[in-house]
Amino acid sequence: MNTLDYWRNSLADADRMNPNFDKMKKKAIIIDLDNIMTGVVPNKTTEKLFGDKYKNNQISLIEVLLCPIISYIKKEHSRNKGNHPETLTPLWIPALLNKNGQLLVATKKVPWIPRDYLDPCLSGVYPISTLSAVDQFLTEKPFKFEMWKDYWSHTVQMFTDLTDSDLDGFEHEQYSRTTESYIMLNEQISGATTAVQMLYDHIRENKPTTALLKHFASIDAPPQQIAKTLEESYKSSSRHFGQMGQQFPLSLSQRESIHNWFNIENGELLALNGPPGTGKTTFLQSVISTSWIEAALNQSEPPIMVVSSSNNQPVTNVIESFAKIQEVPHPLAGRWVPQIEGYGSYLAASSKKDKELKTHWQTIKMDSSGKKNGLLASIENLDEVSKAAYEYLEQATRFSGIQFVKVEDVVAFLHQSLVNCVSRLEQIMDSYSQLLQIEGEFNNKYPEGVAVFKKQAEEQIHSYRLELKSTEDLEAECNDYLNKWPFKWFLFIPIVRKIKDERVRKFLESKEIPDIASEDELRTYFHNTQANQRQAISNIEGNCRVAVEDEQQLSLCRQSLDQYRNQMVEDILMYFPDDEAQDKLTGDTLALLDRTLRYEAFKLAVHYWEGRWILETRDMLGDPNFKQTKGINSQQKLWRRYAKLTPCFVTTLFMLPSFFKAWQGSDQYLYEFIDTLIIDEAGQVTPELAGASFALAKKALIVGDILQIEPIWNIPFAIDGGNLLTYGIINNEQDAFEFREKGIMASSGSVMLGARRKSKFSLSNTEGGMWLVEHRRCVPDIINYCNELAYYGRLQPKRAALSTYHLPHMGYAHIPGEANRKSGSLYNEIEADAIVSWIHRNQDLLIKPYAKDESNSKCIDEVVAIITPFYQQKKLLLDKLARTGLKAMKNITVGTVHALQGAERPVVIFSPVYNAQFTSALFFDAGVNMLNVAVSRAQDSFLVFGDMPIFDSAANTPSGLLARYLFASEEQEIRNVEMPLYFKTRLALPVDHIQDLEGHRTILTNSIRTANREVHIVSPFLSSNALDADELKVVCLEAIERGVKIVVYTDEALNKRHGFLLPHFIKAKEMLSAWGVQVVITKRVHSKALWIDKDMLIEGSFNWLSAVRKPNSQWCRYETSLIFRGDKVNEMIEKIKEDLEKRMLVAQK
Repeated sequence: MNTLDYWRNSLADADRMNPNFDKMKKKAIIIDLDNIMTGVVPNKTTEKLFGDKYKNNQISLIEVLLCPIISYIKKEHSRNKGNHPETLTPLWIPALLNKNGQLLVATKKVPWIPRDYLDPCLSGVYPISTLSAVDQFLTEKPFKFEMWKDYWSHTVQMFTDLTDSDLDGFEHEQYSRTTESYIMLNEQISGATTAVQMLYDHIRENKPTTALLKHFASIDAPPQQIAKTLEESYKSSSRHFGQMGQQFPLSLSQRESIHNWFNIENGELLALNGPPGTGKTTFLQSVISTSWIEAALNQSEPPIMVVSSSNNQPVTNVIESFAKIQEVPHPLAGRWVPQIEGYGSYLAASSKKDKELKTHWQTIKMDSSGKKNGLLASIENLDEVSKAAYEYLEQATRFSGIQFVKVEDVVAFLHQSLVNCVSRLEQIMDSYSQLLQIEGEFNNKYPEGVAVFKKQAEEQIHSYRLELKSTEDLEAECNDYLNKWPFKWFLFIPIVRKIKDERVRKFLESKEIPDIASEDELRTYFHNTQANQRQAISNIEGNCRVAVEDEQQLSLCRQSLDQYRNQMVEDILMYFPDDEAQDKLTGDTLALLDRTLRYEAFKLAVHYWEGRWILETRDMLGDPNFKQTKGINSQQKLWRRYAKLTPCFVTTLFMLPSFFKAWQGSDQYLYEFIDTLIIDEAGQVTPELAGASFALAKKALIVGDILQIEPIWNIPFAIDGGNLLTYGIINNEQDAFEFREKGIMASSGSVMLGARRKSKFSLSNTEGGMWLVEHRRCVPDIINYCNELAYYGRLQPKRAALSTYHLPHMGYAHIPGEANRKSGSLYNEIEADAIVSWIHRNQDLLIKPYAKDESNSKCIDEVVAIITPFYQQKKLLLDKLARTGLKAMKNITVGTVHALQGAERPVVIFSPVYNAQFTSALFFDAGVNMLNVAVSRAQDSFLVFGDMPIFDSAANTPSGLLARYLFASEEQEIRNVEMPLYFKTRLALPVDHIQDLEGHRTILTNSIRTANREVHIVSPFLSSNALDADELKVVCLEAIERGVKIVVYTDEALNKRHGFLLPHFIKAKEMLSAWGVQVVITKRVHSKALWIDKDMLIEGSFNWLSAVRKPNSQWCRYETSLIFRGDKVNEMIEKIKEDLEKRMLVAQK
């Protein structure tokens, strides 16, 4: 399969792009940089590199690698600070070497900067450029040279363009540059993905039948089936046996998703789109516990369930969640085997140090011989198993009240208890299904309700009875008329008969009776009419009786189900006495089952499997012929045995192939042995890393979000397109652009993106799988932004808004800093300083809402995190936090969006770094992902500290939408921000400061009164309330009458709500214009300033013509402004005016 070849070699390419020089140095040879530049290698070096091949006339060229720059780690007290690689090798050049010592250009190979040094990355080495910059260079300036001189020049140009440093002047903060350069053979490089590559090789060589891998790796996607809705799939709930926790039930979208999961067969997969805070972990626990229970019911072997991802963070998040299931004091709570905690085992790399592993992870390690070590292996001896058996019997006796002496009896008892529990669950589900069916039929039959039906029936009966009475009366009248005919004895005479018939006809016409030919017909008419009317009455009365019966049947079904519900509510209240379940006696039956019988079934299965493990391990240890080997059967038995204690195994995709491998003369992988492979955070997983592991599983559940953190791709798109062409996956390089959407590319794909196309079920033809939509992490104000930005309103905020909170949920502080470039990245020291200073000064304010009491308070690093797009800013922030000297400040999480992967904080501060002078597109506007991740990591408050004019509320970009949320209200501005570094950059130093509301109001009024020529006021917000409160009308009129020019600069965009200008803004403009004040409309102005003539300038946080004039307002005590005077003030004013002129839209008089 071409895709497997492509994926395998993409991993090899990625390893080659991250060579470990410290390991390779033994075979490397020092060479002068001049030799590399000229392309001539000394003879002795050439002979040494060729070795025995030098005398082989059939070999004239060998592949080599050149390393022109070598830097060694800077050490403190002879120690490597940060445990970074000893050597930094920022540039690698592939080449060919002939026997004459000439370096030649290697066709289709290009020089590279190691991927670990390119942002985004997770290594501790400060990046020297970005992957996107590499991609852009190779696309715009490809390597198409034949001569070494040109090749070398282009290499130098690439390095200079990408690192902002020439080759000779390159320095790195963490490393010391040397004069060394090296040359070595270009041999296969083993890296982190070696185990995965070995699995690919085994698949390609042995060609096992692996339906799931074939499905996932195929280029084309089969038609998806539309998923069943919750209403259509409720019968599948009878297959939902277990819940690991008792406290919370599944949400509606979780339930809908698990019902569809039950219809996934071997060789198929389900994509589950799970945005943050929507309950992915709870869903996984439900899937895994149900599989475990099903196997216990069948008394078969336990399923092998593996959760994996691309790095340790999501993996450890999962193992933590499985280890810390919240259990109440329940008779079945806890584990009955000593030392076993939680419900997961962590399959760790042998290089993992014990201090990195928590005891409750129940870690399994593998030594160099392939032997499994760890807790589960350590308790498989007769001493531990005997202890476990006695503890198990004691716990079973305590639970059941039966004195057990044999583990076999407990296992049988628990199995029967489980069967009874599930049987009761099924009975309730049958009752529930029957009720739903009857309710459905009842509602269809009586769409307006049975009371309305009865009332209408009574009205119809009454109407028919009136009609019947009328018919009977008419019949009597007709009979009376006929009987009164005086000549009835002469009716045999034709003329008499004719006269009578004519008179009868006219009589009948007068009574609106249809044509009747004879008296016999008349009698028949009355008989039939009355019979029909009586039948109609009888039918309606019958329908009423049926309606009563239907009501009774529905009532009986409801009563039957209510009995079950009441019992389940009582069970819940036993352990959660304050639970709201007592108000839900007629509530969600399925939710009640989640918290009672499904939890009970899981715990019974837990202890059933514990007993099975004890018995199997006892028998294994007692078998004199038993020997644990690395063979396939032995390894499969080992995993099934371990699975009796932990229903879930968790590991990274780098380690997965190594653990599920046997040895029978050669490596033999356990193909299709894993019952369910779960890829978590699949939106961050590259397809080539995960692809091979699909061969080890029967079916897969792919969980992630393509709108959150993207993978750290290892290969530039410009190179990846060539690889697709090489392996015959595309016909020309242009096809690569269209191929991106398939999700299988190493430079732009992800497992989640691919799985959305391959998912068996999807909510619609465009949804790409199932969705979890109930969001419980963030306050509504925050998640509403993400909803509008990325999710098209799909997410349903379930967390209540905070009635009182000390910060805006979406807020900002205007920091007019200056962005500078360094090593391909940006930093803004004024911005970083303001952020750290604000956190430091406001620690108590930030921590207070999260302190349960004085003795149980959170630290600031548990409350606040800082996200920035640039690694140089991250470094600067960390340095300034460390300088505070406070451990908690130093421990604050700072970094790119990857720093908060799978985590969140109550308050997240975003440092954008850019300043208003940047004209290029903002990095975080390249897609929705970065700001979606950054904002959704904040639980209560997302704050932007930066130069706010970079956020254009009129722009149709992620930052433009963010601007509309941030600037929705003047109250969302953070004003107690100090910026000492900013004021140090000013031409003059402040001579005074204003720190309260009255001080600002007084100086505003006095400035207008004492001005000689002009007064300029920069007030982004305007409010007629402020103008009235300060009584500015008289002051302004007097000044203008003296000839003073008053100019007010404001921003309409900040004074809009829902696209309309605010009334108090419109009124303020009208008032100012009427007074003779010139109002200048600007765009993206956030600075607040006031200057008088050319003598005095005031800058700060006070909104001069809009700030709240109430002294008790939360921000009034934080308003601060600085006063500048002196000979440099005029120059400062001119710079402000110059910036305002650039932003001026219209001047109003």
